[in-house]
Amino acid sequence: MAPLNEAEMEELVFRILKDLSETPYACSELMHLTSGTTNFVFRGSLLCPLSSSARHFPQNFVIVKHSTAFAAVNKDFPLDVTRSQFEETMLHALGHFTSIATVQTPRLYLFNRTTNTQVIEYFPGVIELKSLLASSDVSEPTARSIGHDLGKWLKAFHDWASAPAQKGLRIEIEKNRIMRHLKYQITYARFIDVLQKFPELIEGHGKALREIQEMAFKDFKKTPSEDDGDDWGLIHGDFWSANVLLPPSPRMETKGSTSLLVIDWEYAQYGRREYDIGNMIGDLIERWHFGRLHSFVWAIQGFVKGYGGIGDEMAFRTAIYAGVHLINWYNRGPSKPNNDETLSALRLGRDLVVKGWEKDRTWLLSSVLEHLFQTT
Repeated sequence: MAPLNEAEMEELVFRILKDLSETPYACSELMHLTSGTTNFVFRGSLLCPLSSSARHFPQNFVIVKHSTAFAAVNKDFPLDVTRSQFEETMLHALGHFTSIATVQTPRLYLFNRTTNTQVIEYFPGVIELKSLLASSDVSEPTARSIGHDLGKWLKAFHDWASAPAQKGLRIEIEKNRIMRHLKYQITYARFIDVLQKFPELIEGHGKALREIQEMAFKDFKKTPSEDDGDDWGLIHGDFWSANVLLPPSPRMETKGSTSLLVIDWEYAQYGRREYDIGNMIGDLIERWHFGRLHSFVWAIQGFVKGYGGIGDEMAFRTAIYAGVHLINWYNRGPSKPNNDETLSALRLGRDLVVKGWEKDRTWLLSSVLEHLFQTT
């Protein structure tokens, strides 16, 4: 990968600061945040703090998110810059979405379509959900409660996005086909290639895996129709534990809830709902496997219960997607050691895929996904 060098980054920051200087969100400096692989994300120090906020805390900072025609972590990886326009559309629409009070989305203050720069509400002191759950002192009630609130919110979002009032939004977001294609390329298009590096894992399963890949290819080509049912609709598209933020020490209220923030909407697209469900579950399984912290499993259990109403077909497809996500860890991970831990992760991913395809409820009830199938 080839990220921007120091001089290129300085030039980028200079241009962004210059663009912002003519807006109410002029900044004295931009601090580059490590989060984000596709966009350049900064914390901007406002020259003139915002005078009021519905969130009831001082607004001395904003998030500045700048999109380019390449990935932030790799300037040799081309990306369509229109992704930022779809995120703008989603953030504006989400301003009218009211769900459970414990889950929010950030407000978009400004979007410059010429420079593809967003100015977004900043929340001080928050951390990624993956970091919180990796803490050894997170309690079972806390992990379950967070998972439950997140699942409940996701179900409410899916239902809201499918309502007649959001028809115009769905028509607009369905046009985000480039990011939809990218999602296919980094998931179903690649998982068999990973398993082929380990012949013992793919032996005897090649036919089923190819059928799954073919099914997914057709799914990602599907266009909206009146008879889509409850399985299809507008989805977040990149729903995982790094795109959920919360306080580092959640304060559990009487009802056992804390504030969550769902971010990064540029992958929003038309698709199957289990892509969101399976993406979060697959991510939590991955972190449980390599960290062996039960907090991730507790969060999965709460998440499944919070979403609720998951039928057989959606549950099996969720298992397939979660397995595909786990297998593709091999492409995302910083290193690729061919050791027992790697083989174990890939074997688990393969089994989730195959058993989901075969609709083997008995096996799945004995797996880390047991709670997913206890609800069906």
